[in-house]
This record gives sequence, C-alpha cells and structure tokens, in this order.
Amino acid sequence: VFAEPGLFDAAALMHPLIPFEPQVQGSLAGRRILITAGRRDPICPPNLTTRLEAYLRADGADVTVEWHNGG
Repeated sequence: VFAEPGLFDAAALMHPLIPFEPQVQGSLAGRRILITAGRRDPICPPNLTTRLEAYLRADGADVTVEWHNGG
C-alpha cells in the first residue's frame, strides 16, 4: 500500500497496527481503503487507528472505517 500505491485500487486493513508514519511512494489519491477496528482492541488502540485514517485521508485516499465494540 505504501511502497507502491499504484499496484492496487482498493485495500482492506483489518485492525492495522502501524505505530509509525509511513512514507508513501507516490499518491493514494483515488484509492479506496477499508479499515476495520475494535473500540476495545488491546493491541491496536483506537487512537492509532484514527491517526492512520487521518494520514491516509491527507494523502488523498477514500477511507472508510468500520468500528465494532470488540477487541
């Protein structure tokens, strides 16, 4: 997703744990990304998910986040 954004049109990130700010090689403009996340996830806390969402949106991705109450 970050190394070669042009290789995909859409991606699903399930409870992604990316505790750093990735360097995108290109642009995510027009790419659809689904993120699934749990409000009680002990491994990937909600604040990291919302940071990733904001980062992807800032690079032009069309992001959908589906939250559930589990972990």
